[in-house]
Amino acid sequence: MDFSVQKVNEVTLFEINGDMWGNPDMFKIIDETKAQLEKGERKFLVDLKKTKRLDSTGVGILIHMLTSVKNAEGELRLCEVTGKTKAALSVTGVWQIFEIHGTREEALRSYTGF
Repeated sequence: MDFSVQKVNEVTLFEINGDMWGNPDMFKIIDETKAQLEKGERKFLVDLKKTKRLDSTGVGILIHMLTSVKNAEGELRLCEVTGKTKAALSVTGVWQIFEIHGTREEALRSYTGF
């Protein structure tokens, strides 16, 4: 698993590539979230299109990101959540705490209201 971070207009986009499943590199996402918050970023989007599996550690990392961003008075949204990733969020009961969009474009538009 790896991830990339890019700025799309005023939104910081995390694109997760690979499974969030028992990989110690997943914790780097938390460090990067903190670094982006320290730079003043407050709008975040996590694209899970290329993530096929998510275990409890992966769910915990997403919750940690959400909590950190909310504590900094920011917003974090998810997009492209499908298959086993969607099932993991549903089974763990955290599906409803995230704002989730079907596509990246829809999620990005949700920040601007257009």
